Amino acid sequence: MKSSHFTQRNKQLHKTMIFFWRLVLLSIPLYIVLTLAINLGFMQNIVATQSLWMFSLTGFTVAQDGPALTVGLENEAQQPFSFAISEDSTGWKSMLFMFALIFAVPDVHNKKRLLGLLFIPVVWAGNLLRIWAIVMIERSYGFQAAMVAHDYLWRIGLLVLVIGLWLIWLKYVKPISKKNK
Repeated sequence: MKSSHFTQRNKQLHKTMIFFWRLVLLSIPLYIVLTLAINLGFMQNIVATQSLWMFSLTGFTVAQDGPALTVGLENEAQQPFSFAISEDSTGWKSMLFMFALIFAVPDVHNKKRLLGLLFIPVVWAGNLLRIWAIVMIERSYGFQAAMVAHDYLWRIGLLVLVIGLWLIWLKYVKPISKKNK
């Protein structure tokens, strides 16, 4: 009995090791982009344009100049809020992390991995919602509150979203048994 428990534990440890090694390998694109300082300006402009649409749909007057946005309301005494979508504000790292988490899990059928990739647009939408929420906070509570929210939502909010979506996907997928491979 002890040897079968030990063998089962070894299998679990082996799968965990495979998961972590895959996660490390799948993080290589992150380091390539950062090391080579690859320009993600196209993503900044896409996020800025989609943010412009989102703010316009919610009644704001918006001006866009590349990745820079100025957001205000028609009859508002408050100064418009100007900000730029940085490369980090595009959510690319969160989307890459979602991809890496999905493809790092061992013994999952590729069709289910591809299904998990449907969560990447959800991460994209979550990032747009984060931008909208930060502007709402700035309009209501001022610049300092918006910066605190930006740091909190940026560092923790998207991470919680990605891990939460991954856990939902993980609960759905069932590892492939050896005989079904």
